[in-house]
Amino acid sequence: MPNGELKCTEHSGLMARITNLEKIDHEQWESMKKRDERIDSIFTRLNVILGGVVVACIMLAINLIKVIPK
Repeated sequence: MPNGELKCTEHSGLMARITNLEKIDHEQWESMKKRDERIDSIFTRLNVILGGVVVACIMLAINLIKVIPK
């Protein structure tokens, strides 16, 4: 035994694999957070645009009601 260390041949790479899995897991969560932020930004813009369209349609309907003589 070199330097008095015991190494199990079946589990010698286990810690490296676990560390790699933790790293990959962290990277995936970061990627999902970025994607969620981007999707939220897109939906926020879409809601603002659609809200503007709805307000414009309501204002047009009000204007048409005022203009039409009774």
